[in-house]
Amino acid sequence: MADVFISYHRSDDMSDLVRNLARELEDMGISCWYDTRDTYYDDFVKVILSELKQCRVFLALLDDGAQKSNYVRLEINNSFPDYGKTINPIFLKIGRFEFEETLYARINHHNIPSYDSPKSVDVGALSREIVGILGNNPPPDKPSTPLKIIDSGECGEHGDNVTYTLDEVGQLVISGVGPMSHYRKKQYAPWYSKRDEISDVYIQKGVTSMGNHAFALCRHLKSVSIPDSVASIGDYAFAYCSRLTSVHIPESVTSIGNYAFWVCGSLKNVNIPDSVKSIGDSAFAGCGCLTKVRISDSVLSIGDSAFYNCGSLTSVHISNSVTSIGVCAFQGCKSLGKIRIPDSVSSIGASAFRDCSGLTSVRIPDSVMSIGDNAFSGCANLTGVSVPAKAEFDGAFESHTKVTRRTIWNRLFHQ
Repeated sequence: MADVFISYHRSDDMSDLVRNLARELEDMGISCWYDTRDTYYDDFVKVILSELKQCRVFLALLDDGAQKSNYVRLEINNSFPDYGKTINPIFLKIGRFEFEETLYARINHHNIPSYDSPKSVDVGALSREIVGILGNNPPPDKPSTPLKIIDSGECGEHGDNVTYTLDEVGQLVISGVGPMSHYRKKQYAPWYSKRDEISDVYIQKGVTSMGNHAFALCRHLKSVSIPDSVASIGDYAFAYCSRLTSVHIPESVTSIGNYAFWVCGSLKNVNIPDSVKSIGDSAFAGCGCLTKVRISDSVLSIGDSAFYNCGSLTSVHISNSVTSIGVCAFQGCKSLGKIRIPDSVSSIGASAFRDCSGLTSVRIPDSVMSIGDNAFSGCANLTGVSVPAKAEFDGAFESHTKVTRRTIWNRLFHQ
């Protein structure tokens, strides 16, 4: 299930706009569906209607080509009568789009600007507008058609302060006021015996925390909706959710627990908002498809093994608030090409960047006083590094890297 369904007429400029918009939203943890196919098979209409039915926001990019597109018409005309979706139009150099009369009441008059052409669109501003619309379109409290409830019960820290229902299509809805219960083991979560039937988790506003081990080993979980009332994500909360592809963490969350997303092998996109102050040990370890991470301006420390063995990670932005990088924090991130360590960092843990074989450059600021053993061991392509004169770094650059202790001292003498 995608958060945003993007309807558009395929042309070079529009396709570029849609790809850029989807990339921007996915970097923010918002999943998108749009037509990427060059050929259309017999069941393609079924795919469109299935995605349209499940999305939270329907976005229509309207230009002259869309006016004539049978597929755009199909998507718009089915958005409300069949699925109750509000139409969010973006007008691109078009005076008027002829909607069917019955649809006018379902057009969102949210203040989204029109544009002269696809190339003139401010993708960042438009993405923020869409995030605002998503905030006003949470998953419904009840399905539009009655579904059979196959399991229900209490899951609150205080018993019935938080309850849950699981329906026949795999929607786990958690509602109430206050914190969820913490479970000492994943087997103690009340829905554990039906974990393979869970495809979507909807946590409703009012719930303030996600319990330890709450959704661990839900191997068929594809999407999760977290409201802005949640302040913490517990230890092992989503560990081994192997089909979870993206997650949007709201600004209310201040802590991400140890092993929270451990070995979520399909997780590609995650946003860490500025509200988050701590990232737990091994929080994202083993997320082999994770490609990009921005660490927020409030995080003080990156936990041990936080991104251990995230082999597809190519880009990491570490904010100026971080003071320490934990042991093995980025070990095995073999696709990481370069890293900038901000002036706020005073210590780099042992093996922090060990076996980052793609790493070619690193900036170590004067604020760093200690670099742990093997911090950069196995970085075979790291050919040069400048280390602060007062920093302790015995053993940090040994083993299979091309950087030697002699090279480091020579560089220091010539500074």
